[in-house]
Amino acid sequence: MKVNPTPVPLTEKQRTRGAFLWIIHASMSRSGPRLSERLAKEIVGIYLGSSPVVTWKDQQHAQAMVNRFVLVVLCRKFWSLICTQLSAAVRVPTAWEGR
Repeated sequence: MKVNPTPVPLTEKQRTRGAFLWIIHASMSRSGPRLSERLAKEIVGIYLGSSPVVTWKDQQHAQAMVNRFVLVVLCRKFWSLICTQLSAAVRVPTAWEGR
């Protein structure tokens, strides 16, 4: 059975840390003798939309949305199954039956 992680929103601190790590990781593949130049090139690339960081962010967001959709669908199926079984096992009288 495949296990999908439940998507939860990250805190602002987690989002900021992740963004910095992605930017530093992507800047390591850029050419340039100094880290400051590579980081500057990477930030400009992010602004222009040509950086791999933008692609990574989009891929992670798309995967989280798929996981959320799967979770919602499974919860709906699970609850409908439980409700069906409960209604079959326990007969709930309607309001007008007792009169």
